[in-house]
This record gives sequence, C-alpha cells and structure tokens, in this order.
Amino acid sequence: MIREHIAPLRSWVRIPCTHLVFLATYRIFTYSSVIVLQN
Repeated sequence: MIREHIAPLRSWVRIPCTHLVFLATYRIFTYSSVIVLQN
C-alpha cells in the first residue's frame, strides 16, 4: 500500500521541482542579460 502511494507522490513532486528549476534558470538568464546590457 505504501509503495502505491509513493509512486504518484514522486510524479506530483517532480513537476513543481522542474518548474522551480526552470524559473531559477530563467531568472538567472534575465538577470545576467540585464547586467550585460548595463555594461
């Protein structure tokens, strides 16, 4: 029973994690591009 509950939890947790990683990389990219534009 426990394994059946863990499987959906992993897939449910994986989506926000990848979304957060995408947001972090996007923010770093925009931040670095702003620094390049200022220089």
